[in-house]
Amino acid sequence: MDFVKHEVEWNSEKVSRIWDHYASTLSGQNQYFGEHSGGHVVKYLSKKINFSKLGKILDFGCGPGDVMNHFLKYLKPNQELYGLDFSLDSIQRVQERFRNNPVVKDAIFTQQLPCNYPGSFFDLIISTETIEHLGDQELKGMLTETQRLLKKDGFMVLTTPNDENLDAGKVLCPDCGCIFHKWQHVRNWNVKTIKQEMSKYGFQKLLIDEVHWTSTFRKMLTFIKPLPLNSLVYIGKKI
Repeated sequence: MDFVKHEVEWNSEKVSRIWDHYASTLSGQNQYFGEHSGGHVVKYLSKKINFSKLGKILDFGCGPGDVMNHFLKYLKPNQELYGLDFSLDSIQRVQERFRNNPVVKDAIFTQQLPCNYPGSFFDLIISTETIEHLGDQELKGMLTETQRLLKKDGFMVLTTPNDENLDAGKVLCPDCGCIFHKWQHVRNWNVKTIKQEMSKYGFQKLLIDEVHWTSTFRKMLTFIKPLPLNSLVYIGKKI
């Protein structure tokens, strides 16, 4: 194999390869956003949205189910939690992880959209650290699909890196020279762009916040050295 520096051209097969790899390795699993920050996100949302009024919740791009696991701490037995992901290894882990949990009703693997869930089915859809991975067509497909899946006045919740420097996350394959973002990020977002994009697909902004997901202890240290607001959270309603 000749060594030639070149930017990766992501396609569905390559995306599945990298996420199946992360899902099947312990070191990759420990670096999932849901693993290290999912609890902070769900706790934050519990103060913004009345969880008790939510019947059905979907984690879109659920990975191995870390965010779903954090939601379970806030849900009652009569509420329902669902997952969806494009990595078969991830969905198999979710199904095994929550096999005996009555609140987790289903988790499905899909290769294309629309998926098998019915329209106007969910009261809240959350997608953490997903939209930065999507090209134009994939983003259109996701937002069109979430609009279909949500009930009227249902909540749409997104988190994504805030104004990320994509080049800073890129690595080089020493075998072939391929240059790629190690977490397969392909676009960055800020307050303005996320508001504009979501409004195109019929979502009304309720809140956009610049945050740093961190522990209470580290927040105390911000009095000494402020932490960068390195994440965005978007909460909208289907209109």
